[in-house]
Amino acid sequence: MDEAQVGISMADADGDLPIVYANEGFERVTGYDAAEIVGRNCRFLQGEATDESTVAELGAAVDAGEPASVDLLNYRADDSPFWNQVRLSPIEGPDGDLTHYLGFQTDVTERKRTEQLVRLLNRVLRHNLRNDLNVLLGVGNHLQSGLTEDDDVSELGDRIERTANRLLGTSEQARELERYARREREPRRLDPAALFDAATNDASEGTTIDAVVRTERGICAGPELEQALTELVGNAVEHDPDAGTSVELEATDDGEWVELTVSDDGPGIDDMEAAAIDAGEETDLVHCSGLGLWLVNWIVTRYGGSFGVRERDDGAGSVACVRLPAIDDDTPVDAVARRPTVLFR
Repeated sequence: MDEAQVGISMADADGDLPIVYANEGFERVTGYDAAEIVGRNCRFLQGEATDESTVAELGAAVDAGEPASVDLLNYRADDSPFWNQVRLSPIEGPDGDLTHYLGFQTDVTERKRTEQLVRLLNRVLRHNLRNDLNVLLGVGNHLQSGLTEDDDVSELGDRIERTANRLLGTSEQARELERYARREREPRRLDPAALFDAATNDASEGTTIDAVVRTERGICAGPELEQALTELVGNAVEHDPDAGTSVELEATDDGEWVELTVSDDGPGIDDMEAAAIDAGEETDLVHCSGLGLWLVNWIVTRYGGSFGVRERDDGAGSVACVRLPAIDDDTPVDAVARRPTVLFR
């Protein structure tokens, strides 16, 4: 038990179920030292986003002296949330009386993130496919009914082409998300200036790029961060109806983090899309028009960072903000690399 990789704890069945034993796996999963938690009930792992109904389900099993297995949102010693697969087994003494509860704790955050990603892909693909196919069907029905003198064949062709390209783009982004979800995490030291150069290398002609690095520290993240920044730059240009888009990239220090911002002078982000990204989920009423911002969110949060989009202070454009762990030149990557966050944000 001491050397097991999985977290193991044991609680006395009497009183408030105080912990009497925790192994190194438990310390690794939760960030707490065994010495500081002995004598406490394990509810100290719960926090503001812990689901009360799941806690009640676990409590009912304890009251009945039955085994239980639940996925519970818990919090580590540093207050970072994680999905904890808790399996509880009652232990009986020689006379058949219940004496202890044996608990197993496993960090299943990556699995829960993948499940959330699958739900997101299903929702967005269903929504976008339905809308775009309706457009194609409408144009097709119009063509079948015969053209009139008022019809512009070129405009109808452009509409078909735009819709088809939009479907192809969504398909490519879904494939990108799936590929990153299957790939192992590769935290490393990244140079902000090199990231900015790569992200703006293919910016369309006429786009004004201004990149400033105001930190001497690197960023601890995976190489796919380059794709995330490229997506943000491309998104700024694509959604600006005017020619000559201006994009500003900036890297600054923010405590233990490096903050990367991508600002543009376009029409600004839709309130609904900003709300969806901020909440870290989509609903029937709050959702994004595509997968681009979710691609960025997935990459950033996979390395323990956060992502959000807001309107510029002057109201003329939007600002995409990425925060990721900072790393000095002489600091080992393992000492800085963070676990994936629970939600996309």
